[in-house]
Amino acid sequence: MSEGLSNALGGLNMESLNEFRKEILAALILLSFTLLLYVSVYKDNTVEERSLGIKASEVNSDIARIKTEIQTTGPLKIKLEQTAVNIRRIEDRVEELKRKLPTEKNLSELLADITRNGLKGVKVTAVKPLSIEDRGEYTRVPFQIDLDSKYKPFANYLDRIGKLDRVMDIDNFIIDSKGNTRGLVSIKLYLSAYVLNGP
Repeated sequence: MSEGLSNALGGLNMESLNEFRKEILAALILLSFTLLLYVSVYKDNTVEERSLGIKASEVNSDIARIKTEIQTTGPLKIKLEQTAVNIRRIEDRVEELKRKLPTEKNLSELLADITRNGLKGVKVTAVKPLSIEDRGEYTRVPFQIDLDSKYKPFANYLDRIGKLDRVMDIDNFIIDSKGNTRGLVSIKLYLSAYVLNGP
């Protein structure tokens, strides 16, 4: 190769090159500048490209890890949504219980309602509270109501108690027909109200 270069340069007339001295000098400066740019910019870019490649592979690893986490937490998300639905159902049931179970505040109103209002043919002679039973989430409040009535009005009275919005249990009743005058009987009615205990 150097022999071919010598032969090519040997045939050149150096004096004729003098005419193109400025152009040759400009070409050499341009060549030097291009070489300098190549060395400084391209090689630096190559290092930066490698760094970016490493960062890109780290990002891809993070993406793969996040995809795996999403796949493993997907069932947890479904379970969380199901649990939220179940909690709403339970809260709805508690609200329904609160509506049906008398509170301590309205227990006296409830007793007044069942012993004073709409008592056609039924006469309340006494209301006696019995021993209260705490059952954890609720309290059982039993009481005894003494009545004088005929059979049919008493049956209507029991039906009315059964249709109350609030929960009232008829635990028992005892009918005593001793001293029966004009078809009236003495009745001991045992009822229980249930009060939801507060938090």
